[in-house]
Amino acid sequence: MKIFILLLIFFAFDNRGLIPEQDIKVLLLWKKKIDYIFFDNLAQKAKVTVSSCRGKAERYNASNLIDDNKETYWATDDDVLSVGDICRVMGSIGLLSNR
Repeated sequence: MKIFILLLIFFAFDNRGLIPEQDIKVLLLWKKKIDYIFFDNLAQKAKVTVSSCRGKAERYNASNLIDDNKETYWATDDDVLSVGDICRVMGSIGLLSNR
């Protein structure tokens, strides 16, 4: 499962119209830290349970939610008219900032 986050960052450009070198250095260090923190995909280690699965078929199983395959998906039975429940148990993972 991939999660995309939009982050807006505004810069004060220098008189050349460029991002100052110091800001670039800080951004590269920040990227390195983010890559390190999120290197291990904790969601793939999670156990996923759902309220229902279409026909109890493997093809629509809850594990499809975290299999990192865009061709698979989870689905409820056709007669389920409300949103299905999803529970993801990630165990004892600690805080991301502790890495």
